[in-house]
Amino acid sequence: EAAIIVGASNWGVFVRILLPLSRPLVVYMAVTSFAGTFSEFIFAQTVLRTEAKQTLAVGLFNMANTQTPTEFTVFAAGSVHVSIPVVVIFII
Repeated sequence: EAAIIVGASNWGVFVRILLPLSRPLVVYMAVTSFAGTFSEFIFAQTVLRTEAKQTLAVGLFNMANTQTPTEFTVFAAGSVHVSIPVVVIFII
């Protein structure tokens, strides 16, 4: 309220007051989001062991960690295929 009384706009209140106060929360959310994604990968790798139930990330991981040589073009195409939903959500 004090910033608005002084003459700050809504954007100014957000940038100068709310955003610096929420920085620890943003860092916390980034860390827990990464940890949640990582633990989901471990869950998918250990519990969903059949090839019919594997996620794309686990399939790419298994493709890269096999004893036979992996075709780079197939691995690159799979990596792009996995990243498309993340890019679309980011753009939205």
